[in-house]
Amino acid sequence: QRLIIMVGGVIVNILLAIVIFIGITWVWGEENLPVKNLKYGVYADSLAKSMGIQDGDNIVGIDGRKIENFGTLESEIVLSEAKKLQVMRNGQPVELTIPDGFSKKIIKNKKLSGLVFPRSPAIVYSVLKTANFTKGSLQKGDRLMAFNDKPFEYYHELDKLKKGYNDSIVSIKVLRGLDTVTVRALENSKGSIGFFAVSPLELFGTEDRTYSFVDSIPIGFNR
Repeated sequence: QRLIIMVGGVIVNILLAIVIFIGITWVWGEENLPVKNLKYGVYADSLAKSMGIQDGDNIVGIDGRKIENFGTLESEIVLSEAKKLQVMRNGQPVELTIPDGFSKKIIKNKKLSGLVFPRSPAIVYSVLKTANFTKGSLQKGDRLMAFNDKPFEYYHELDKLKKGYNDSIVSIKVLRGLDTVTVRALENSKGSIGFFAVSPLELFGTEDRTYSFVDSIPIGFNR
């Protein structure tokens, strides 16, 4: 009786989780970012770079299995304790060896960030009302090209360039249609220049999948 009481709560929690995931799958389905859609590949954090992943790589396989959904990449590496990654680099296939114990490092690192992220240009989606411009202003659709005369291509590069300019007036060069425009703005104390960029999900496009209740049962169980 004590054993039943001890394990009863755990078993109910497991069953409840299965029911919840079945319900989520049935009601909302899935929104996936296909790996094939990542036009500019990924950018890697320090952990990913330590195992050989480079900015611009496109991860296409794990232990020879084709990867389709970018969102499941890290979990598949961890759960399968993968040994090899297949990537496309400059149009050529490259195989990387995953070091022993790397899955544990991913789990620990996940508390702070991720492993790899979609690489995308800094295109303005919306401008905040709190943005403070001293010359011109950013507009929806602008593609940021340079920060304080330092050129860049991708949003994560802008994040690095902005460091150290808090509470300072900065110069931003943007491509607007066919014209190049220079905007000056105050970078606030939090390092923001007052805009949201177009998200990779919107920029590259997602695949939506819906499931019947019957189809949702094995998917929810596996999740």
